[in-house]
Amino acid sequence: MSQLINPYIAQLPANYNTGLIKEFAPRINSSLTYEEIEPSEFPFDCNKTSSAFYAYYSSADFSTTESFESWNVEACVPNNKTESSLKATRGRQDVSEELYLNITFSAPKTPERSTATFTASQIIVKNYS
Repeated sequence: MSQLINPYIAQLPANYNTGLIKEFAPRINSSLTYEEIEPSEFPFDCNKTSSAFYAYYSSADFSTTESFESWNVEACVPNNKTESSLKATRGRQDVSEELYLNITFSAPKTPERSTATFTASQIIVKNYS
């Protein structure tokens, strides 16, 4: 299995027979990459884009009696989140989404970008009977 380029297995019950009907099985491949980016690459206007996801949290937002270091968390997904990335089709769909994170503990840290890519499609289940 580890020597296959793009392995895909769809386990079906014993003696499964599709008959005259075409049956389809879903197929999803995904990958995730991570990289540190320059501060100038972080989309600082993300909070002004209505279709993007944006969140900002800070230790100053929480009143607590315990003493912790100050921290800030800023997250941005600039893609349009008002509609699904997937369409109603049996054809191949390649989707890529990016998440930007800027986490600070007392001192600034380099922002990060994670990119998730996935391919969704359907394959025809062969009838071998």
